[in-house]
Amino acid sequence: MKWLLFLLLPTALLAQEKTDVLFNRYYAQSIEKLREIYTVRNAAFICQPGNAGTNYQQEVKDYIRAFKAKAPEVGVLFYSVSPDTLRIWLGTLQQWRYAETKIKASKLADIEYQLRTALGVESLAATRAPLAKTGDEATLRSSIKKSAIAKPASLQKAIQDATALLLPASIADGLKGLSHLFIIPEYNIGQFPFHVLQPYGNNSYLVDSLSWSFVPHLCNFEAFAMENAMKMGKPNQLKANNPLVVGNPAYSQEAPFYLPDLPGAAAEASLVGNALETTSLLQASANISTVKQLAPKADLLYFATHGHFDNSKMLDGSFLAFAPDSSSATGLLSARDIQQMKLKAELAILSACQTGFGKVFAGGFHGIGRAFYKAGVNFSVISLWSVNDAATKELMIRYLVKLMNPDYFYPARQLQEAIQAVKKKYPEPANWAAFSVFGFTY
Repeated sequence: MKWLLFLLLPTALLAQEKTDVLFNRYYAQSIEKLREIYTVRNAAFICQPGNAGTNYQQEVKDYIRAFKAKAPEVGVLFYSVSPDTLRIWLGTLQQWRYAETKIKASKLADIEYQLRTALGVESLAATRAPLAKTGDEATLRSSIKKSAIAKPASLQKAIQDATALLLPASIADGLKGLSHLFIIPEYNIGQFPFHVLQPYGNNSYLVDSLSWSFVPHLCNFEAFAMENAMKMGKPNQLKANNPLVVGNPAYSQEAPFYLPDLPGAAAEASLVGNALETTSLLQASANISTVKQLAPKADLLYFATHGHFDNSKMLDGSFLAFAPDSSSATGLLSARDIQQMKLKAELAILSACQTGFGKVFAGGFHGIGRAFYKAGVNFSVISLWSVNDAATKELMIRYLVKLMNPDYFYPARQLQEAIQAVKKKYPEPANWAAFSVFGFTY
């Protein structure tokens, strides 16, 4: 038996060493992939390329340790996508796990679309999402709805397929005991609704057991940990003394998009304003000039309005919609405008569809959430699709209440808890799985 252990131990160590080497190699490659996104944004690249001996795995471990007593509950999930392979690492304070799947990048997009279709979110978009004015509005929306209905899919099968791909058994086993995941995605991985994945071998969802957030970039972990040492691994809460709350602006008829009225967004923003003891900007008062004037001074941004992502005109075609005025006949605030602003708010809640979407690059995607991060906002709550008005209103009010109470892993755990409460009343995942946090949580 002793000689058997002698033989097995080096084999295990060699396997772990191989995993460590692979992580450092692909992590370095991912940093270089990220450069493309910064180039598109016309932004200085914040990551310094490491040398051949840079131990990125150790940097991630040190970042996890910065959560102090909560460190054993933290995991970092890193996805690396090559033309024919998906590689996944789960790092915790205790161990590292690795899995790889042979799959073409194009197939990842297919699985994402199948899940969205099964959730029924394409049908929701047909009724309320912004639509380019390329024809009669009723005809365009009817066509989208018919297309969505014509491609039925089993929701359970779609969830199982996405779970098997993104959280295979060898990774899922390492989730037990974790309270929060930092997800570092490449390609389109960041556009999957992770809340609905079921990695625990039963019918429970990921959101039932842990919170998670998307990491904006892969470097400067040490600098972030030092800058936020007083907050990381400790309970934090929302402190909004000068919030900016906007809901259902009076949309422009001159905008190149059909922008349906959103009465539910007005009700939502009014409730949020009351809770924060501020006057919400609604209809004509929610004009683009006022928003641009007040946003840099606000310590919380809350926008319940239309959002749109444009894959071809990424920065200039993607927008949040506000009321028009003399400075803008369309009232559309582009992603480029947003990222050029100087914002001091720590949190932006974007209760608007498609704010979680973006143009897909090898190193991830660039959308409206990343534009707010570039403008100085640490955290953005973003959405992948249009959500039922009643469910959204209840989710956001519960979230706001949770944010005001100190808790760990701010502001992601508070979103998790709000979702857990809302899904009891609205069990369909399409009603609660759209929202996620983009940023380094505390």
